[in-house]
Amino acid sequence: MGFDPATLLAVAGIALSIFALAMLAIGATALADKRWWVAAFAMGAIGFGLMIVSPENPLLWPRDLANVVFMLAYGFCHAGARSLASRRPVLPVMVGGAVVWLALTKGLHISAELRVPFASVLVCGYATLIAAELLRGSTVVEKARRLAGWLCVLHACFFAARAILGPTLGLLANNSLHTTLSAWAAILAFETIIFSAGLAMLILAALRDKEATVDRHLALTDSLTGVGNRRAFEIQARALLTDVPHRGPRPILLMMDLDGFKTVNDGLGHAAGDRLLVEVASAARHCLTDPDQFWRVGGDEFVALLCGSAAARAPLIAQSIRAAVKDVSRISAAAIGISVTIGLIRARDGVTLAQLLEEADTALYAGKNQGRDCVVIGEVQVAEALNSQDNSWRDRPPSLSSQRVTSEIGQPVASISTLNPDAFTRPSNMGEEVASGPSRLDHRKA
Repeated sequence: MGFDPATLLAVAGIALSIFALAMLAIGATALADKRWWVAAFAMGAIGFGLMIVSPENPLLWPRDLANVVFMLAYGFCHAGARSLASRRPVLPVMVGGAVVWLALTKGLHISAELRVPFASVLVCGYATLIAAELLRGSTVVEKARRLAGWLCVLHACFFAARAILGPTLGLLANNSLHTTLSAWAAILAFETIIFSAGLAMLILAALRDKEATVDRHLALTDSLTGVGNRRAFEIQARALLTDVPHRGPRPILLMMDLDGFKTVNDGLGHAAGDRLLVEVASAARHCLTDPDQFWRVGGDEFVALLCGSAAARAPLIAQSIRAAVKDVSRISAAAIGISVTIGLIRARDGVTLAQLLEEADTALYAGKNQGRDCVVIGEVQVAEALNSQDNSWRDRPPSLSSQRVTSEIGQPVASISTLNPDAFTRPSNMGEEVASGPSRLDHRKA
């Protein structure tokens, strides 16, 4: 059975055209994310078309133009691989292969015998660079992207062997050289079809994975401040609380509410209030060891979770956030008079997220009713910190009483037990009333 390289090259070109159209039409992925891949497959199809219509003499210009188009196709693949990781294309890499090929063929006039190994080296180099971009920074969940990278590694190996062993990979049949070269041209076309089909399917899957990741990020991000939203907080907080019995240091929840924010909104407008929220969120995140553990859960309400060594420094971190907000109020004209009240509570075995939020909320509004602009440590937090032998608290002062912490950091910090329990209600402009202090505290101590 004879091989018909022209037919196989035509099939390869048609296949690449179909892949380009499919990538353009399938899925809701933004065109900006897949334009490089569409262009790459389209250029590959054009290259195969030039190979078919060009004379067999490799020294004539149609063959050189076909190889230039192929190099540009690989350059676009490299740009597409970088776009998957949200990296910008590198122009020298995109056009470098085409420029080198023109320099070799039109400048140095290399012989027909040298064109196959040189072209194979360029393709091998491109495939290696594309594989590196696809594999670099890919996560375990990005399976399609990783598989596409390894497919490019195999493609690079094929052309590396072709560059070293020649167009027939060192396997010259017992018939004429022309027949053998035709057979290997057919094999090359087969390899291109298989590689292109696999790459197209994997890249489509990788683009969909990226789109899903972006959608998930948007669903879990506060559009104004760029920090996580309430949904993101609940997901991560529940995961952390589930691990509480298995972890050493207990996570600390900080609940924050701006003081005087309504005045800014009413007096200067919502645009000024939005700018203030952005500035406050940025300032507060800079105080945290892990800025990703910070969320906006309401209009001017934020929460943070301190884990590991940061939990042992919770009062100090809370005070640094309080000071950072005061700095914002001094710098920004829209924030004059703005401060923050923070309620602090430690997670415990068996505690639910709803209970933790309720206790932090009680501490927060105790501070609101006692003058605001302070850090209040919840009663459960104080009692357990004073009486517990938990090793996770060895890195901080042995007592979290009001006097102890104030003497160390010189800022207003209080436990609920130091405040007037009769004042445990939300301010009138904050809506519903919080349960009264004595019953809540007595219940905790019982």
